[in-house]
Amino acid sequence: MGETSTDALRREIKEETDLEIADICFVMVQDCIHSREFYRDAHFILLNYTCRCRGEPHVILNDEAREFRLGYA
Repeated sequence: MGETSTDALRREIKEETDLEIADICFVMVQDCIHSREFYRDAHFILLNYTCRCRGEPHVILNDEAREFRLGYA
């Protein structure tokens, strides 16, 4: 709450990968209604962006991202 979508994007990318991003470009919005991909029934509004990594990309996954990756390995 109180955070723009692009600020949230920057924060989430930083938290989950330790990457700084730039050149953020809005692509599209999607409705995701009753999706089986989510663990509960809900209606999500998905904002899709492209962006570029600032500097050399050196990804350091946080625990949440590492757990997700292990679940799909």
